[in-house]
Amino acid sequence: MLKHFLVAIDDSDASGNALRIAARLALGVEAKVTVLRVIPLARKGPSEQDELLRLKDWLKSTYAVDQDAPTFTPAVIGGIPQVEISRYAESIGVDLVVLGRKVRSRTTRLMLGDTTDAVVRRNRLPTLLVPALLQDVRGMLVALDGTDRGSLVLSK
Repeated sequence: MLKHFLVAIDDSDASGNALRIAARLALGVEAKVTVLRVIPLARKGPSEQDELLRLKDWLKSTYAVDQDAPTFTPAVIGGIPQVEISRYAESIGVDLVVLGRKVRSRTTRLMLGDTTDAVVRRNRLPTLLVPALLQDVRGMLVALDGTDRGSLVLSK
């Protein structure tokens, strides 16, 4: 059963949309949602504690009027986002990782890298990629590769 989602967010519209879609899906299965923000180590700026307060305020203001919001647990950690998202998801035992997918050209992805792609390659948990412009989810296609590991998706 899907009982706990992790949504990794940054300041992009794509991650905000991923959270909105995850919230809607979580309500349908009565799952809780951990909202994770990873602060890159090299970044100068607010502390993890300040970022956590900012994230809590943002969640409260964004979902305050929505009576149909799931239970959110905000979390902020420092590190390399591509590594820490998967590590954190495994450490707290989530059933599904939800990530926003930004619209980028192939050249930009090659030059700058892409956090979502890196997380998908490292992650051992089921992961849902939400396109930046997706408005609603009415159904899902789950591709299986015939392996025992791939079949675990059906048991979730």
